[in-house]
Amino acid sequence: MLGRFALGYSLFLVSGFLILASPALAQTHPFLLVRPEQLPTLQSRASQAPWSSMKQDALDTCLNLNYLDTQNQPPLDRAKGYRVREIASACALAYILNPPNQTSYRQKLINTFNLAWPDIRAAQQNEPISYEYQPPVAAGFFHALLALDILHDDLDPATLAQQEAYLYDQFVYFSSRPTYLRYPPMGAAVATLWLTYKRDAAIPPHPSCNPSLDCCNDRVCWKNLYLNGRTQPSAIDGLLDRLSDSGVYREGSLYAHTAYSHIRDERTFLIDVLEFTHEDNSLYPNPRLQHLYEWLYGYASAPNGFMIPFSDTSDFQRIYDPAENIANFIESAATLRAFKFSTEAGQYALWRLGQSQLPGNLLTYLFTPYPYPTTIKKPDSRLYSDGGAFFVEPNAVPASLYGAMWNISTNSNNDFHKHKDTNALYLSGYNEQLLVNVGFCGAPNLCSNYSDENLYSRAVLNNTALINYTIGNPTAPNLQNDHNPEKVGGGLIEGITNPQTGFDYALGDSGPALPNGNHQRSFIFIHPKTSIPGYYVVFDQITPNDGSTRVHLAWHPHTDNLVTQLANTQYLAHPGPASHPNVLANPTAGLSIFLGTHPTSVDLVPGLLAHWQNFNQFRAYLGQYLFTTYQTASNQPKNIATILSPFDSEHPVPPLTPINAPNTSGAMIQSSSSTYDTALVADQPNLDTFYQGVSFMGFASWYRTDTGTVTAYFVQKGTNFNDHQLTRHGFQANSPVTLHLNQTQGNIISPGTQVTFYYPGLMGIRLGGQLLASTPVTNGRQATIPAGTHTLELVTDGSPTPTSSPPPDTDLDNNGVTDWRDLLVLLTHFAASGPNLPADLNHSLRVDIFDFNLLIPFL
Repeated sequence: MLGRFALGYSLFLVSGFLILASPALAQTHPFLLVRPEQLPTLQSRASQAPWSSMKQDALDTCLNLNYLDTQNQPPLDRAKGYRVREIASACALAYILNPPNQTSYRQKLINTFNLAWPDIRAAQQNEPISYEYQPPVAAGFFHALLALDILHDDLDPATLAQQEAYLYDQFVYFSSRPTYLRYPPMGAAVATLWLTYKRDAAIPPHPSCNPSLDCCNDRVCWKNLYLNGRTQPSAIDGLLDRLSDSGVYREGSLYAHTAYSHIRDERTFLIDVLEFTHEDNSLYPNPRLQHLYEWLYGYASAPNGFMIPFSDTSDFQRIYDPAENIANFIESAATLRAFKFSTEAGQYALWRLGQSQLPGNLLTYLFTPYPYPTTIKKPDSRLYSDGGAFFVEPNAVPASLYGAMWNISTNSNNDFHKHKDTNALYLSGYNEQLLVNVGFCGAPNLCSNYSDENLYSRAVLNNTALINYTIGNPTAPNLQNDHNPEKVGGGLIEGITNPQTGFDYALGDSGPALPNGNHQRSFIFIHPKTSIPGYYVVFDQITPNDGSTRVHLAWHPHTDNLVTQLANTQYLAHPGPASHPNVLANPTAGLSIFLGTHPTSVDLVPGLLAHWQNFNQFRAYLGQYLFTTYQTASNQPKNIATILSPFDSEHPVPPLTPINAPNTSGAMIQSSSSTYDTALVADQPNLDTFYQGVSFMGFASWYRTDTGTVTAYFVQKGTNFNDHQLTRHGFQANSPVTLHLNQTQGNIISPGTQVTFYYPGLMGIRLGGQLLASTPVTNGRQATIPAGTHTLELVTDGSPTPTSSPPPDTDLDNNGVTDWRDLLVLLTHFAASGPNLPADLNHSLRVDIFDFNLLIPFL
C-alpha cells in the first residue's frame, strides 16, 4: 500500500486540500477509516503502550491465524465470518504498521479472502436464512472491506476486481429478501457501507427485493433505513430507532452490548465510517447516542459486571464473559471509542476496562484516544425518563450496592427482545446478584420446559405488579389480566439523585402496561454510611379500574429456597440453586424481603431464573419467588411498603419491626444502636399520619432519627412533615411537593408553590446554589419554590459561606471553552424538564433561570 498510498500522501503535501477534494481520487480510493496523511502518526504511535502491544498482537495474529486448520478444513458455522473478521482486521493493521513486510500481509489477506468468500457463499446458499451466516458474516464483510480499502492502491486491477466481486455478492445477499428482514439494521448497514465504498456504483435490480416495500435503490435511502428504520410499508428497525427517547436501549443490556459494543460490527462501526467520510457528521454529537454509551458503560451492568436482567438479558451474565466464543464485551474497539460520543461515556468505559488489554486489530488501534486517557469516572446514580432509574453507591467497587428500575415508555414495531417488566426492579450487592427477573436463555430458549411465550411474555416472572391475577400453572402462567402485549410503560414521573445526601428516589408509572388499572412505584436507595449498611425502600400504589379488590406484587430473589423468617412479613434469600450455587465471589451474600404492609396472603412459587449458558459457568435454575396478594376496596388504590435489605457476613440484616398504625403501614429499621429509620406509606395521603411523635401528610415518608432527633427526612407528594420538637424540624407547603433533606442539604420537586421550612437557626434558603428571597416566620422561613426539581440548602447561622467556583459543565457544546455558543445551547433547552438535559447545570431536572445565572458569569 505504501507505494501508491505514500504517493497520494506526497501529492497531498504538495497540492494541499485540492487533491483530497478531487472527485477522481475520492472515486478511486474512498478512504473509509484511514487516510494517507495519518500513516506517520499511526506508525509512530506503535513505539509506546498500549499501541506497541496492539501492534505485536496484530503481527502475531496475522502470521498465525488462518482460515483453514491444519487438516485444511474451514471453520464451522458462525466461526467462518468471525475468522474473516479477525484475520482481516489484524492483517490490515499489520500492513499499516510494518511496511517492510507489507507484501506478505497483503498476500495473506488475498489468500484468506480467496478461500473464505466462496466457502461462505456456498454456506449461505445452502442455508439462506441461518443466523450462522448472517450477523457473523456481516461483521466479516465490514472488516474485509476496510482491509480492501487500505490495500486498494497496491492491488493490480484483476485482483482488485476479484476481491470486489466477492464483496459485491455479499452486498446483494444482505440487501435483498428474505435475509435482510431477519436482523435489521444488518442489511441496511452492509448496503450503506458498500455504497459508501463504491460511490458511483449502480444498484442492480434484485429479483427478490421490491424497493417500494423491502429495500432501497440509492445510498441515501439505505443510510436513512440503517439509522432510522421505518414503519411503513413494512416495519424495519434502524440503529437509532432501537433507542428510547432518553438513549436507553429498549431491549435491555445484552442486546445493547451486542449491537453497540461487540459482535455486530457492521452496524456498530458504520457510524464511524459515516463520520470519517463526512457522509453524516451528526452521529457523534447525537444526544441519544451520547446517552446510550454513557448508559452502556455506566449503568447497563452492576459494578461487578453483571448485566441488569431486564428484557432478553440473562440473569447471570457479565460484560467480562466471552460472547459467541470470540471475546468479551469489554475487550472491544467500541470501549474506548466511547470517548468520541462524550468524555463521560469514555471515562465510564475506561473504568469498565480496568486492567484488561485491548487486542491488536485495526479498530482498537484507531479508536484508542491519543494521548492515552488516564482519568476514569465512576458513575453516580442517574435517571432516564424513558428508560428507568439506575442507583449506584458512590465510588463504586465490585462489591458495591446497585439497584435499577426499568421504565421504557416508547415502543417500536420490532422490539422483539422486550419483556413484560414495566416498573420491575433489579438489585446487586456484595458482589452477587440479589433480586433478578426472568432472564434469558436464547430464543428459542434452551434452558427449560417453558415455552418462549410463557417464559418471556409473562409479567409475574418479573419483579412488578399485577391486578386481580391468578398464576395457575407456574410453567405456563395465566394470560388473563397479564400486562399488555406492547410491553411498554409510562416512564419516570419524577426523581432525585444526590450522592452528597446519600439518597436516591424515582417514581415510575405503569402507563399502558396494566389492562385493568395503574401501578406507580417509588424506588428509594438509602446509601450506606460509615457503619450503617445501605438498603432499599419500595412504596407501591396499585389502583384497579375494573372493580377488582385484589392486587399483587412478585419478588424474585436469587434463590430456590426462601427462608421464612416471619410468616407473611420477612423472607431471607441465599444464593441458589442449592445444588450448584451461581456465586461469583461471596457465598454469604443474600437479600431480606420485608413486607411492611401486611398482605392478605403470600405464596412461594417456583419460577425459572434463566441464563444463557454459552457465556460462563453459571446455569439457569428453577428458583422460588414470592407472590403477595393485598386486599383493597373496589377501584381504590392500595399503598404498600416493602424493605429490601442486602446482607452478607459483614453486613447483617438490621432488626426490622413491622408498623401497622392508623392510616399507615411500613417498617422501622434499626440501622445502629442509636440510629433508627422509619418508612411509612399512608392509606389516605390527604390526612395527617402520626407515628411515635412524628407526623406527615403525603403519600409516603422516610425519616432517620439519631438518639431520638430527626436528622434526615423524605416526604413524597406531601404538604407537611413535623417532628413536633420545641424547635421544629420539617416543612409546610401550600401544594404537594416531594422533598428530601439530610440535615440542611437536599432536593425538592415542586409544582410551583409556597413552602415554609423549619430548622434550628434557619437564616435563608438556597435553591440551585442561589440565595432565594424568603420571609421569616416563627422557627422558619417561607419562600416560593418555582416549578421543577432543585437542589436545596437551608442556610443556618452556622452555615459556611459558599466559595466561588465554576458551575459544572459550562462547556455545553464540548468545544473546549465556555462562550456564546453555550448560551445558545441553554436557550434551545430553556424551560425543558426531565433527566439528562445538556444545559441543566445545577442538576435540577429543569433548564431555567438558575442555570442561566450559573452560565452568564463565564461568558
